[in-house]
Amino acid sequence: MTIMGGFEVMNELMPMVRDERFAATWLDFARRYKQMSLDIRKSRFPVRRLEAYAAWMDRDPQRTATVWDALWQHGDSTSNTNDAALWSLDAIYMQEVLMK
Repeated sequence: MTIMGGFEVMNELMPMVRDERFAATWLDFARRYKQMSLDIRKSRFPVRRLEAYAAWMDRDPQRTATVWDALWQHGDSTSNTNDAALWSLDAIYMQEVLMK
């Protein structure tokens, strides 16, 4: 059994649903989530895979650079297992989509 978070579930659903409106809504969410989360909940939880998805889909070099910077800035502060796992998953996904 594979345990997935929301990001992974959505990426598994995308090719199955094949609805342009659904894909557009997910991309809009990916573009805006970090700022909405900060504005509404004052959350600074990293959402690098979500940001990387938006950068990849938009072919946005500025967002791409920003998300890579966020990954490397956090690299020295992986002080617990969850942080290290999150960082690793982010790095794997980002290499997959942003290094093409």
